[in-house]
Amino acid sequence: MGEWDYVGVAPVNSSTKSLTGLALAKLFELSDAGRLPKQIGYDDLAYRYLPGTWSNSDPGKKLIKVRDLPTMCSGLQPMDRGIRDVNMALALPVVHPPETVDQYSSAGVMLEGMVIENASDQSLKGFFRQYFSGPIGAESVRLWDAYGAAGYAFMQTRDFARFGYLMLHQGAWDNGRGLQQLVRPDLIAK
Repeated sequence: MGEWDYVGVAPVNSSTKSLTGLALAKLFELSDAGRLPKQIGYDDLAYRYLPGTWSNSDPGKKLIKVRDLPTMCSGLQPMDRGIRDVNMALALPVVHPPETVDQYSSAGVMLEGMVIENASDQSLKGFFRQYFSGPIGAESVRLWDAYGAAGYAFMQTRDFARFGYLMLHQGAWDNGRGLQQLVRPDLIAK
């Protein structure tokens, strides 16, 4: 049985961007607490957490901040349909200065996933399971790894609703043993 062959599990497609953004918020929280091997902030330059070949291919990439990837204002050539792997995202050229044009693109979330993996020294899948899907009991979640599949997540509808509930409650979750803040509300707001 393949990784995506689970009964009742369906793709959540563009919602993967929100899930990856949630992981990025947790990454910032861990960094602020000194619990990461590498410090990272919202305004840090993304190239510090991506392969050197990425920024060496286009000097404009050295101006892209971590926050520009999830907000879709990186200035990278937009690409959504047909993007199959992270190498395609890494190869996209800069077509606008960062933070000047908003353009919908799945490439940014793929790069954002790589940033999370490189800053945490964990797979995105493992990081997400440890901090979110495990604690809220969303066992059906199948999140991509940045160096693997092209930015997709799959889960059951009930588990997807759990993430909505988590966001509605500003990152707090009650698993029956008391309320636990899984990620700070100020980072949810970002």
